[in-house]
Amino acid sequence: MNKICLVCRTTKMMKINHKGGKDDFVVNRLFLFCQKNGVYVNETNMIKHSVYLLDTDRGLKILKGYKRQEKIQRIYEFLNQMMDHSVNYVVNYEWFPTGELVCEDEQVYWTLQPYVQCERKFTYKKKKDRMDAIELLHDYHDVSKKVSEDNRFSFDTYSLIQQWSQRLKVFQTNFPMLQMYMSTSQIMSIISWSEQALNYLKKYEKEEDELGQAVIHGDVASHNFLRVNDQQIMMIDFDLASYAPVIYDYIQLAQRYLVYINCSLKRLSSHPSLCYLFQNRFFLSALLFPSHVVREWNRLLIDGVTMERLYRLQAFTTKDLYDREHLAKSILNEL
Repeated sequence: MNKICLVCRTTKMMKINHKGGKDDFVVNRLFLFCQKNGVYVNETNMIKHSVYLLDTDRGLKILKGYKRQEKIQRIYEFLNQMMDHSVNYVVNYEWFPTGELVCEDEQVYWTLQPYVQCERKFTYKKKKDRMDAIELLHDYHDVSKKVSEDNRFSFDTYSLIQQWSQRLKVFQTNFPMLQMYMSTSQIMSIISWSEQALNYLKKYEKEEDELGQAVIHGDVASHNFLRVNDQQIMMIDFDLASYAPVIYDYIQLAQRYLVYINCSLKRLSSHPSLCYLFQNRFFLSALLFPSHVVREWNRLLIDGVTMERLYRLQAFTTKDLYDREHLAKSILNEL
């Protein structure tokens, strides 16, 4: 298996600048924790919260922290089974030199992962990346179905209808706060599209299992794919893996693609590896649900409003609602 990295080739290792106080404490604790568990660190770079790129005596590594450890072992064993079927495009955990898969420090559970050198950032803006992600996901699901029978009771299951219904409920509860940041007509449009989509999903719920069930990835965002080179991509971060209908991954992938193709159903259906899904009415119904808008507004209110994030989300919402009118007409003609 190739070594894996989570950053592009232009990223350089750097020491965290010590400004004293909390920064010093966190960095020193990180170095001491790694040393205690057999990982000797020369330099470190924080990629995001609880994820660090480490230059160690064993090469470059990714150190990632979790609040819960139950799922880590399941993911490790599942990906090992995938690799037993000649899968070489997934990134698994590796053992600490002390012989532990997970090392705990003050109720944070840390894992090590290998590092791969990337040619460039993977993005759904590029048609090639969209096409390659579909093809890789097809291959992943084919193998996952073969090994999932041994894992179906280890992974959580969920219903997309229930998940989105709960997401909409939170959005509706936030109505008074949302009125501070967007118009009432926009809020009502989002609620209307969501309710209409959920009604259609319930109507065609029997079709959600047409592609079968397996351990799905669960978070097929572009940042969870790595562009190793022009011919090779890989998948990372199986934190949201679940035993669920395979179609859920394709629904999420299609919704993310729509952002970059002006919500054009025609352009989406032109992807050869997606076109067969347009015979599935559960899939089409799911495209009506403004999942990204609802999710991000809920997150904004939970995380705290920043002006930069607010302006970006306001602009995205305005464009999404405009494009959704045309998208909905195309979908409703097929339902």
